[in-house]
Amino acid sequence: GNPPWWPGHDGSGGWLADHSPPSAVLYLPDRRQIMIGAPVAEAGDGVIFVDIDGRKKTGKRWVGGTFNGASHLARDAGGTPCADYYAYSGCTGVGKSTELRLYGYHAKGETRIAEYAFPRAEDVELGGLAVHNGLLVASLPRLNQLLVVDVATKQVKGTLPVERPQGVAFDAQGRLLVVSGKTVLRATPAAVADLRWQAETVIGAGLDDPRQLLVGPQGELYVSDWGRSHQVKCFETDGRLRRVFGNPGGARVGKYDPKSMQRPYGLSLDDAGRLWVAEFSYTPKRVSVWASDGQFREAFYGPPAYGGGGTIDPQDRTRFYYADSRSGEGGTLEFALDWGTGESRPARAARSAANRSN
Repeated sequence: GNPPWWPGHDGSGGWLADHSPPSAVLYLPDRRQIMIGAPVAEAGDGVIFVDIDGRKKTGKRWVGGTFNGASHLARDAGGTPCADYYAYSGCTGVGKSTELRLYGYHAKGETRIAEYAFPRAEDVELGGLAVHNGLLVASLPRLNQLLVVDVATKQVKGTLPVERPQGVAFDAQGRLLVVSGKTVLRATPAAVADLRWQAETVIGAGLDDPRQLLVGPQGELYVSDWGRSHQVKCFETDGRLRRVFGNPGGARVGKYDPKSMQRPYGLSLDDAGRLWVAEFSYTPKRVSVWASDGQFREAFYGPPAYGGGGTIDPQDRTRFYYADSRSGEGGTLEFALDWGTGESRPARAARSAANRSN
């Protein structure tokens, strides 16, 4: 942001959400901008728009309700999309909310497309979002279902049974790909439109705990994988592993490795073929960018939790310490400060006990 803090709410200042890490990224080719979303924001923005160099252009604090952000983002790249919207988002709300809220974005803001009431509070979770030719699909992992919505009529068409669904994405042929357990399935367009679920396995091995899914320009599949990996894995259309992004194992205690991801989640490709990754982790909160050959390029860190905090080492002014212990998912970071350039970078990390096993 310019400036890096939030000066009131003029749009260009600050970065993302205070209460949650980034969870979604979406390249908007017509604007040549990246849309970045986070689930919950009290201060800061639940959704921001940055240029391809990562400079923030504007942001939106809440989407459809107090503190609500956008945990998932999608774009309709089909041949006959609904012309009213350039992007879509989903979020399950904050606090005691048991609703899934789906929005379409247009020049004047956003409009609610549909909402879905979960049967019980313990069922609330959104696992993925995809749109093709006006048909929106949201995955509901705890219900083992896919929710299908007609964007034009704003009506829920029904649900499809899928075991442990997470990320969803449409390919250029309109086929729906779904992360299901440790596999990736593919269904025909008719299986979704007519609510007659039938799918084949595209990726049956090589995944630990897959989360989100992205279809590349040649049909290749990018999968963000947790478990022992904490990497993004790229597969050929026949399911063979092509390339891996990031060092394995996730964040570790000690020297910080920018080439390691922690909980990679939302994925998007820009027009230069670079892979943008929203990492769903608190220490650090990070959006990383990777070249098409798998090499790390750069990362954008922050913002801090509500109220900020931290301290400069009284014995060494080039060291700054910051802690975030919310929900047992945080830890402590040491940043290296360059007082000449004004730049900072993570140098070392100490994770909380609850987070070390993740």
